[in-house]
Amino acid sequence: MVLTLLLSEVCNLDVCKADSQQGVTINDVQIKSDPENSAKAGSSIILTCSVNIIAPSGLASQISYFFYKGSNKDFLLKNTMSAQQSSHVTIQSARASHTGYYFCVVEVGNKMAESEPSYLTVAGELQTPRLTIHPMEVIAGNRIELHCDATEELPPLEFIFYKYKNGQYSRLRDIEKTNKSFATHSLKVAEETDLAYSCTTQGKDSKTSSNYSALVNITVQDPFSRHLFTIEPQCGIFEGDEMTINCTVLMSSLIISDIKPELTIVKGTIPIKTEAHGPLEAKLSKNATVNDTGVYRCNARWDQTFETIEQQVIVAVPVSKPILKSAASLGIVVQGDHLRLTCAVSRGSWPITYKFFKGIPGKLLHQLTVNATEANYDIPSANTTQSGKYACHASNSASKRIRTERSLYINITVKVPVSKPKIKLVTSKTTYEIGKRISLQCQSTNGTPPMTYLLFLNQRFIYSVKTSNREPVVFNVLINNTEDGGVYKCKAENEISNLSKYSEGFSVLITVPVSTPLLFPLLNSTKVNLGETVTLHCITSTGTLPINYTLYRSHSRLTAISTPKAGPAVFHVTITEHSGYTCKAENQISSQCSNRIEFHILSTTSFEWLYYTPIILLLLLLGTLLAFYIKDKNQNSERYITQKQRNQGSVKENTMIFYSKVSKMTHPRLSQTDSYALIEGTYEEKDYVNISASKGTGNGSESDGEEKYINISKQNYDTSVDSSCSNEDEVVYTQLNLASPKNENASRQEEGTVYATINLNK
Repeated sequence: MVLTLLLSEVCNLDVCKADSQQGVTINDVQIKSDPENSAKAGSSIILTCSVNIIAPSGLASQISYFFYKGSNKDFLLKNTMSAQQSSHVTIQSARASHTGYYFCVVEVGNKMAESEPSYLTVAGELQTPRLTIHPMEVIAGNRIELHCDATEELPPLEFIFYKYKNGQYSRLRDIEKTNKSFATHSLKVAEETDLAYSCTTQGKDSKTSSNYSALVNITVQDPFSRHLFTIEPQCGIFEGDEMTINCTVLMSSLIISDIKPELTIVKGTIPIKTEAHGPLEAKLSKNATVNDTGVYRCNARWDQTFETIEQQVIVAVPVSKPILKSAASLGIVVQGDHLRLTCAVSRGSWPITYKFFKGIPGKLLHQLTVNATEANYDIPSANTTQSGKYACHASNSASKRIRTERSLYINITVKVPVSKPKIKLVTSKTTYEIGKRISLQCQSTNGTPPMTYLLFLNQRFIYSVKTSNREPVVFNVLINNTEDGGVYKCKAENEISNLSKYSEGFSVLITVPVSTPLLFPLLNSTKVNLGETVTLHCITSTGTLPINYTLYRSHSRLTAISTPKAGPAVFHVTITEHSGYTCKAENQISSQCSNRIEFHILSTTSFEWLYYTPIILLLLLLGTLLAFYIKDKNQNSERYITQKQRNQGSVKENTMIFYSKVSKMTHPRLSQTDSYALIEGTYEEKDYVNISASKGTGNGSESDGEEKYINISKQNYDTSVDSSCSNEDEVVYTQLNLASPKNENASRQEEGTVYATINLNK
């Protein structure tokens, strides 16, 4: 006989911490029969045992029921285990031998109680044939003998034995006709279900047969009156717990054999503990690991009887301390972005329950149970109200035993990104000179502080300022050189990475005065031939562009060039006379004059004298005319006498000045009362000649001698250009001296002698 039992024992957390049945109280045990007190022979009798138990709330108890017959509990009718507070046993085809006392014994854990005895009487005649069985109580696997008696019928008779099971009669054996009025049959009880038997007879003619005899029920007992298989802890095993496996049996009192049972603890198909022919217990203890998960069996074998009890063991791995993670860098989330929190454990048996909390003490946000080592909590669009501390719990269980771990808190800050900053000057100026200071204001109106502003010039970082609010910041920049001018931008950023923003560019112009320009010939030589074209370069080392370069010959402007790019101004001039050249450089701030370059003409050709001959002849003519005018004082001249008298011994001096009117004209830059002699020359400009005669003074007494001077002065004016770089007028003059002796006794020069000195600086 093989009996397989699958036990599923359940208890709550409190029971696991102490004895599984601790705190149970058995108030009352009763046994009753149906029919009550008396029954007719051949009828069925049901014995019911009920118990009243008080147990702590939620405690489920396994109750063992034992039914006994006899005033001293001589025979065990049945042993059963149930969680219900009642159990019963049925006696089929009662007979007189079933008359007697009946008891019920109840065990709950280490508590035991029994009922008061109940007396049952079975009365009445049994119908024929009558079946008796010996013994009435038997161990499964043992043999019984069936006795069918038909004393009221005439032989020869044929006897037929039946087994009644599941509502049907099944023929066991036919006994051939015999002259005896009874027959016997011996058989082995194979199962606990082989409980009811009957028989019939047939007479001489084999055409008539008796009725079935009354069913006779026997009691088939398990050789193991108690077979227990326990695995502790009963309420769930976690890795690391001490696991105890105990396989025990209690042999039936009907067994009188010396044969000992064999107990084996099997995991899967592998025996791990065996007790043969020894104690009625096989026990194994060890520290539980994940590998101990599996199906365990407690096998009990005695003689030809085999029983096994099976239990499933799951060694749960307790959850490790969870870690709460966020994809947000440094716990910073941009407002409106998706926020995902992940609670993860490194180990733990499934299923695992995850709980997400916010704040201290934590407010439960989300809970889920999954077969995974991590779980997520999603916030589709984060806002600033969801900033705070977050934590998670992870728990798993074995049966009702729960292990819970909590993560550390993490900070989540929902921040607003900075808006595009605006940059502007504190003052309204946009042009600055070297040595001045620029103040630039930068502000981003949106964004979660703290905020950092960075200043850039032409994409080059200058310096940064950090602020704890949204107020504007001011950058102060000292202008050291022209490189400090250009496009300024400011960048605003806060603790949200990759979301910084730049302002628009703001241009600041740094102006630099021009330095003293340098004027030099391209061939680096000032010796040239008359009429030769030379190239002059004029350049300044510093100065804000554009720079205007103006070339002057003496103080006359020749030409001007504007340079928008750094570099020299190039002038091409033809040398036609002896002259000096200068260059003036100017920008919007200042102007400077260059050095002066004098070109020296290497040789004079006959053509050059042709250029000066008219001038010399004209001067000689003027000198002659002047001498003639002095000699003939009364012809074609106007006399003006200015007389000065000296008082107290001073010498009276008379001075006469004569003006020769060659041509009279008025120049806007000169007095209208002056007279000039106009001389036509080869110059591009107009020449004005001033002719004057003056009398010099003598030392000592008054003298009527006269010194006559004729000064011819040529001045060069250009009213169409600005002022030149030189403060000196360029003068070409001829001085004719007509001298009279200072002393009458002195010899006189021959009157009419003219001395002419011509000085040309071109």
